[in-house]
Amino acid sequence: VCHPKEEGGLGIKSKLSWNNAAIMQLGWGIVTKKDSMWVSWCNRVLLRGKSFWAVKVSAASSWCWRKVLRLRDFLARNLVYIIGDGRATALWLDPWFNGETLFTKYGTWVVNDADIPLHAKVSAVIANRQSYGVAADNQCMFGCGGMESIDHIFFGCKFTTGVWNNCLRKYGFHRVCSPWREEAVWV
Repeated sequence: VCHPKEEGGLGIKSKLSWNNAAIMQLGWGIVTKKDSMWVSWCNRVLLRGKSFWAVKVSAASSWCWRKVLRLRDFLARNLVYIIGDGRATALWLDPWFNGETLFTKYGTWVVNDADIPLHAKVSAVIANRQSYGVAADNQCMFGCGGMESIDHIFFGCKFTTGVWNNCLRKYGFHRVCSPWREEAVWV
């Protein structure tokens, strides 16, 4: 019934799809900080300074709010984040990394290990990259002077080439590491 007429259906729109689209539009309004009374009310009453992506669904939530929160994952998978200067993007709590938040993907331990505050913006990490241990350039971390790339890190650097060659010898392979593309073919 809900298939297009060209496919043998009646061309009637699915009410479930339309309902989900309308609910996601409410979520989109919150994410984009739309200038509306409803978004302002949600931020002030329901979110209370918390991230839309991190707030929990509670039993006390209204039916509408529960539906908005339950469709967040679908909404996140269909967003394209433009980080820009990073001031509007929360490092851990916004789903800018393949539709997932870094907090959801890696958990609390990575936040603690990185020693970067939970509510930090991407711009803060960029501005303070030395104090957060983020590499300032793309030179090899083993000090050989090479530029980091897959080929260099795994097979071009003197240090890592030595590690790979020792592993190969240990497991009975009598050969020397080649560039990445040749190794991928060999494997």
